Amino acid sequence: MTFHTSLAIAIVTLLAIGASPDALTAQDKKAIPGDTFIPGDAFTPDTGLREIPGDTFTPMRLRQFKGQGIVTAGDLVSADPAMVGRILEIAPDRARQMQKKMRASMR
Repeated sequence: MTFHTSLAIAIVTLLAIGASPDALTAQDKKAIPGDTFIPGDAFTPDTGLREIPGDTFTPMRLRQFKGQGIVTAGDLVSADPAMVGRILEIAPDRARQMQKKMRASMR
């Protein structure tokens, strides 16, 4: 094993040990990676779209939704799938499925 390999292993080990648990599970906390939900994700109808983790609701998309009067998860699941699909740049049937999954995750 060379010095560079040993050094690389040591650095990776230190980073893994020193990383906070929150940083290690940030990907797991994504509620909407694309249009899938992680089991256990739960929302209330008044959960703001800004509060939903993930990268689906970009600032531009949040402005577009707000312009249509959609600011909460409840608003989103009740909205027209064609309009939701247009904003999220997905087909209306995929938007409808996303809304169905989100509705099932509401408590």
